[in-house]
Parts: sequence; C-alpha cells; structure tokens
Amino acid sequence: MFCFLLQLDQILGNIIEMWVDRMDNITQPERRKLSALALLSLLPSLNSQEDKTA
Repeated sequence: MFCFLLQLDQILGNIIEMWVDRMDNITQPERRKLSALALLSLLPSLNSQEDKTA
C-alpha cells in the first residue's frame, strides 16, 4: 500500500511539474487562470480525504 501511495505522489508531482513548466506558453491571462483552476481541480484536498474516512 505504501509503494502505491508513493507512486501516486510521484505521478502527481510529475503532472504538476509539467503543467507549471508549460504555463509560460499560455499568453492570455484568462486562459492562464482557467489552466490554474483546472490544475487545482485535479489536486486532492483535505476535505475530500476527510469525507472518505468519515
């Protein structure tokens, strides 16, 4: 189980790194904001983890 969580962390880290690296290619502010919101929607939150354990 620990190895699986470690792999998920690495995958998520790689996705974030690639996303942020490519953010400079987006020149329109509206599209940058939309991209940032899309990235945030993919990130796990503490609230969603609490809901699963309750």
